[in-house]
Amino acid sequence: MLEGQGMYLLGDDWHEVWQDDFIWMGPYCPQLFYPTGWGPSAYLLYKDVNRDVVF
Repeated sequence: MLEGQGMYLLGDDWHEVWQDDFIWMGPYCPQLFYPTGWGPSAYLLYKDVNRDVVF
């Protein structure tokens, strides 16, 4: 988290996150974020979109 606070859904679990928190998630993990503070929220998301998907 670069700024603010919020709730992050990873799989079936909710996690409260604050500025300076770090989150690691496994590949293909369903995720959702919504801000909960009074100010702006910002986070950095890195995704390898060029990976091969094996079926």
